[in-house]
Amino acid sequence: GKFGLSIQILRPGCALPLACAETHEGKFIKPAQTEAYWFVAKPGEHFIFRLQEIDLIQAHVSAFTLQGDSIAHTSTSQDADLRYDFDFSALTQPDTIMLLIRDDENFFLGNYAWSFQRLRPSCAQALACDTDLSGQLHLTEMDAFYLPVQPGDRMMLRAKGGDRLKLEFFHGDGTPWLPTAGYAGKSKVGA
Repeated sequence: GKFGLSIQILRPGCALPLACAETHEGKFIKPAQTEAYWFVAKPGEHFIFRLQEIDLIQAHVSAFTLQGDSIAHTSTSQDADLRYDFDFSALTQPDTIMLLIRDDENFFLGNYAWSFQRLRPSCAQALACDTDLSGQLHLTEMDAFYLPVQPGDRMMLRAKGGDRLKLEFFHGDGTPWLPTAGYAGKSKVGA
């Protein structure tokens, strides 16, 4: 049968820089289209990448170092969200990471939206006791809060509003602390 072939040079000069906490939207307009982005990872940094709002397509996400070493490869199912954690605590010096998003089906074309966030105290808000915070999320946006917890501390977290909300908890090193909590409708979640 027929086949098509494309070749892409993966280097920062050929891709778009990816900034922390930005939300991006796009549309696959041709089969096997690839989007390429790059960011600089420093030792100890932790990033979360999310890809969602996909219309009838399956997408592959791959990440490579500037030297061409693969550090991540995962794919979505149709109309499903993808989340990937990049933990660079083992790095000894900064490295440039290339991130690729591509339509894998060669058939379905459609919209997608994705976000990228650097998880570290300077990128999140300090959450004080007895302080209520409010906001509104659009598409793939997220809020991150840094909780300095001491042995014996006890905290109450309340979340309300919205049609769908997911709460995720992580230790300072990026490892999960509690299972993801979520709800539908106008109910409350406590942890």
